[in-house]
Amino acid sequence: MTLLLHPGFHKTATSWLQSTVFAEKRLFRSLMTHEEIDDLLVRPHDFWFDAEQASADISALRSDPKPGVVDVISSEILSGNILLGSRDSAQLAKRLAATCDEAKVLLTVRAQKPMARSIYQQYVKRGGRLGIEEFLRFAPEPGYFWFDPATLEFHKVAEAYAAYFGRENVMVLPQELLVSNRPQYLRLMFDFVGLEESVAEHELAKAPASSISPPLSGAPLLRIANSIGQSPFNPRSRSRIAPLGKLIERVGYRWTLGEAKAKQRADAALDAELSNRFGKSNAILQRFCPVDLKKLRYEMDD
Repeated sequence: MTLLLHPGFHKTATSWLQSTVFAEKRLFRSLMTHEEIDDLLVRPHDFWFDAEQASADISALRSDPKPGVVDVISSEILSGNILLGSRDSAQLAKRLAATCDEAKVLLTVRAQKPMARSIYQQYVKRGGRLGIEEFLRFAPEPGYFWFDPATLEFHKVAEAYAAYFGRENVMVLPQELLVSNRPQYLRLMFDFVGLEESVAEHELAKAPASSISPPLSGAPLLRIANSIGQSPFNPRSRSRIAPLGKLIERVGYRWTLGEAKAKQRADAALDAELSNRFGKSNAILQRFCPVDLKKLRYEMDD
């Protein structure tokens, strides 16, 4: 019975895959929640991580297999915390290799500039207070970490999993293909894990996608709300005015006035910081991807 590992990346329609595709019980059996994956594989310190026990726990979850159904472990947290530079992505790949003897590995990716913009929106959503220019350029003091554009050199993670599981067992699928040709995206994935064509596949090809990222034009309001309310980056709120923060947050999620100008500003910042740095990485990544990344507007060295 095939085991599919899907360790992200963040902001590549992972939530849709988990809530819609991997939730389709005729095709997949999702073995763990984000919280369970965090408890078993991510949160334990290196000194106390027990690979043997984790392997036994995963084996127990895979008992009583269903014919024609693929077991899957899917969570973007397995590619590390992208807002802190994904410092643990290599270690998490090593842990998965130590606990899952044989598996197929699916990495979902996105062109670097649009992905970085989406990461910034996630940062604001989770409580961040910096503008996009400051976010991209911020350099923390020694010993502390921040978003690192080098994290978007996806080939590093692909090659790490290939070293553990074999190159033939690693596939990269771009989010842009999911948007432009969902049936092809799904068929490539299903061929990879050995699923035959089915009614469920055709139903998934028509399932609506959803996006909950706040508009860029609303980011200034959300940053104000983040200075008042409670969030992962600000665990303590100013309790007396916290309701005001919630009100500003709700407005920020709906504020689309000036969205075109906000996107232009964001794109200018992204161009200044990220242009001409991912062509070599994407050329290596192409070896793992069954569709032409250059045609999907990925920066590419010849």
